[in-house]
Amino acid sequence: MSEITEVVRNEWKEKILLEIKYHFDGIVEKELIRKIEDGDVSPKDYSKLREELCKQKTDEYIEKRGGIEKIVDSRLILISSFEKVRETFSKSKDLAFFERKKQIEPALKEFYKVIKESFSDMESMWEYSIYFGMIREYSFDGTQYPFSDEIEHEESDVEPYKTLDTLVSESRKKSCKRDNKYFFYNRCMECQKDLNKLLAEHPEISNKSIDTQYHMGLPVYQHVFNFVKIDGKFFIIDPTYIQFCDMNCTEDVLGVPGAAGANPGMYLMEDGKKREFLHGLIRNGYFEATEKNIKMYFDSFVLANRNSNFYKNHASASTMGTEILAQDYIKAIVEGKKLFFGKPEEIGAIQHTDKSKVISE
Repeated sequence: MSEITEVVRNEWKEKILLEIKYHFDGIVEKELIRKIEDGDVSPKDYSKLREELCKQKTDEYIEKRGGIEKIVDSRLILISSFEKVRETFSKSKDLAFFERKKQIEPALKEFYKVIKESFSDMESMWEYSIYFGMIREYSFDGTQYPFSDEIEHEESDVEPYKTLDTLVSESRKKSCKRDNKYFFYNRCMECQKDLNKLLAEHPEISNKSIDTQYHMGLPVYQHVFNFVKIDGKFFIIDPTYIQFCDMNCTEDVLGVPGAAGANPGMYLMEDGKKREFLHGLIRNGYFEATEKNIKMYFDSFVLANRNSNFYKNHASASTMGTEILAQDYIKAIVEGKKLFFGKPEEIGAIQHTDKSKVISE
């Protein structure tokens, strides 16, 4: 190992040691404040206990991870892999969506592979979770969405599609368009409010507002949509689904401790028929609620919620489809019956709390 490499390594060792101490100092601080409030610890013992417990937790963590040298090794490998992700995002930024996706996926896959090999439990998630946020930042360059150039398209002149096109177009422009640019991320609820106002002007259309979290029980990717009946046909209106197709997570991240699956849109990109459905959904902002379409749409959310624990506990489960029937999804929508998607520790981005309990967000 060259001298400069050793210098860099020592710098990273110092940096990581400080990170570990800071991480556990924050945890200890919260624990002690709670104990003081409960009367289990005297305020005068706070400083001493904080220092002792922080050192204890820090030492235990380092030992459990195989020593500081192994922790440093894992971090340096992670950084090297992430640098390839960063470079790939930068080099492919001007490519069309699916060509860009083709370029980016190998780098993301290798990055997630490194995490799976180097970090085996929830206690280490804080060491690598920051990189997920950085990937999201790299993807925000205006070219991350497939079919985005078709958002403003010629509306149909045939009913009921003419009415649906108008409803979607007006709600998108009001809720998601600023300075002649569309922004769909985290805009679904605002869009639904505007859509509901527009639908109120059409008493001939039955309308039911649905929330994937509160009405269906999915903890991650909380999203809203409208279930409507018009001219004897049922449709789901979802003007902002495109937000789940951005470039930051178009490769399957299953197996990464603490992470759920990829973004929902990823599960509609890997198959020709599903991609055709995705194309129509993004372009039009709605789809006819046939059993086939219902299955594809809701499967994407369920798969995005399943984390590494689910597949550890269900070895035969598919990562690209679910065992849930279209009729079950329909009952959840119509009757408000929440479906069972898995145990709490198997669904959503899991958080490590203590040795006996893991909860979903």
